[in-house]
Amino acid sequence: MALTKATYSMIDSTVVNVLDFVPPAEKALISAGTPSVSVTTYIQAAHNSLPQLGGNYQGTLYFPVGKYRLDTGLNISATVLTNGYGAVLDYSNASATVVAITCNSVSTGSQFDLTFGGIRGLTLLGPGRANTGSKGILYGDPTAGTLICHEKSFQDLVISEFGKGIDQGNNAYNCKWVNCFISRCDHGVYFGPGLSNSAEVVEFHGSVLAECVSSLLSSISNSQDVAFFGGSIDYPINGTGVVLNGDTIATFYGTHFEGAANDIMVRNSGPVGNPSVNFYGCTFTISSGGSAAPFIDANNIHCTLIGGWVRVAAGTQLNFLESAGIYSLLGQQLIVYGTVTNLFFTGASVSGAKSVNNQLFTPNTIVTEYKALIMFGLGTNFGIYFRTAVGAPANGLAGIEQGSILLNQADTKLYINTGTSVSTTWTVVGTQT
Repeated sequence: MALTKATYSMIDSTVVNVLDFVPPAEKALISAGTPSVSVTTYIQAAHNSLPQLGGNYQGTLYFPVGKYRLDTGLNISATVLTNGYGAVLDYSNASATVVAITCNSVSTGSQFDLTFGGIRGLTLLGPGRANTGSKGILYGDPTAGTLICHEKSFQDLVISEFGKGIDQGNNAYNCKWVNCFISRCDHGVYFGPGLSNSAEVVEFHGSVLAECVSSLLSSISNSQDVAFFGGSIDYPINGTGVVLNGDTIATFYGTHFEGAANDIMVRNSGPVGNPSVNFYGCTFTISSGGSAAPFIDANNIHCTLIGGWVRVAAGTQLNFLESAGIYSLLGQQLIVYGTVTNLFFTGASVSGAKSVNNQLFTPNTIVTEYKALIMFGLGTNFGIYFRTAVGAPANGLAGIEQGSILLNQADTKLYINTGTSVSTTWTVVGTQT
């Protein structure tokens, strides 16, 4: 008999409370936050009691508020909605290679695969980030098999103290991580080598990656497409935030990046492949003094940076974005608070084969005094500049296009370059009010 909408509805409405499968004495300890034994077997039994459709479990697996001890991992169908607001799953006594939750399903070719499932509200505590083989959530097929994880939403999760907080397997498509907090892992989010069918975008909305050791986000030797909407990427412990190589495309919209002196927030680990990174309206804070290390190392990365601001809390940052050997760079409309010697630094590597653009500055006197506020057009240094140094602007400098406007803070006057891009001639055209 063909399945009807009513049949789908009945399956999806099934709710199983995991505590109904736990012995009464341990149930009371879980509720009190003092669990004594592992309850993995009971929770897996609760999951496996849900009805099946096409080989996949369906319905809702409910974790009431409490602290649960689990010494081995759970296998949760991607077509099950796991709801656990206020529930803490404690894997601190698990093995060094535990995978806390493996989330995937068998493909039935049905729209039902896509419309149900996901994980919400859980807190996962791992056996310690030094146990680099452990994983918080592995979604997709852990091998080269045919299990899938399609269009699932992982919401309001806290994941910490694993080797990898989030690890993507094969056949994982178009999943979303919403308001998640991943911290104190070795790798926060990891897209490893050898993935197939993973080029569809993975989205992060309002999520935070913080204080991880090897990387906050790594995409290694694959064609992953990653998009960040808001959220923040903060304080890598060993100095590396986002690691990109292969053909990864990473795009950040309004994301906040924050690190200390000598932290490199984005880099290519190889350099390997042709990765791309795009920043739109992002903010970058160097909180504990500038350094000689670039905040963004765009070596062998296609890079677009439009809008946003850079803040150096103290000291001098030598290079904000360093791009020796870069494939391409488009940078414009970036406002700087604090002292940055070279906003964009290219050394001697820029050539006609590179696609460099208007706000790309090489080390010269213009870089230290003239900050671009708004740039017009592509491939030029034509725009509106701001200068804080004492005295009137100097004539005869190269690198600012004819017709550009300068706001000179020292004398509060407006200037226009009536000379050329090779030799400036600053003419007063008004007074700032």
